[in-house]
Amino acid sequence: MRTVALLISLSACADGAATAVDYDRVAQMLGASVATPDAGGETGALADAAILARGGLPGGFDADDGVVTGMHDGIRYTYLVFCKDMAGASTTCSPATGKAFAIAEWSSPTQRRAGLWTLEHLQGPVASVTGRSALTHTSDGMSVNDEREEAFLLDLGTYEPHHGQIATELAITSGDDAEFPGSISFNDSRLATISLPGHMYQVDLDTGAVVPGPILR
Repeated sequence: MRTVALLISLSACADGAATAVDYDRVAQMLGASVATPDAGGETGALADAAILARGGLPGGFDADDGVVTGMHDGIRYTYLVFCKDMAGASTTCSPATGKAFAIAEWSSPTQRRAGLWTLEHLQGPVASVTGRSALTHTSDGMSVNDEREEAFLLDLGTYEPHHGQIATELAITSGDDAEFPGSISFNDSRLATISLPGHMYQVDLDTGAVVPGPILR
């Protein structure tokens, strides 16, 4: 099975800095937003979108008048996918799809997420994904707004990210406000490495679980 490596590097802006506790909590939130058990999170949602673009239906999902809904890890995901053929004409999503536009939304008691993605080169072994997504996360007095721009490749054999990155802008409110620009890079490993200023974490991309690593001096 192909593997994906995730590198998240964040640096505090001059007008806002986070505490060490903030870094731990932000890392936990980022891990849970990228992957969850039962193939959820952003990586799972993008896999679902690619399956739908090629005329398939993710396991356990239902389609009703073009709206596709289903569950990952107890969270409801909703998709709308519009397809074009190789000539650029609108068509029913099928194995012949050349390009697709996907709208995705999912939420939990602490997170609400939406994405708008373009998937191209769906006839090859690797598709390209570009787009934007946004996350609102609230938990234990911390509020995070996370806006992302995606640009990476998706392996159509495994539906896993292959190479590329997500640029992210986070605005955090938890007593003292802070802002973090960062990036999420995919580089072939099922263990993700999250690098925050002075800290490192390991993320399991099958579960989203985050484990602190060594403090960097």
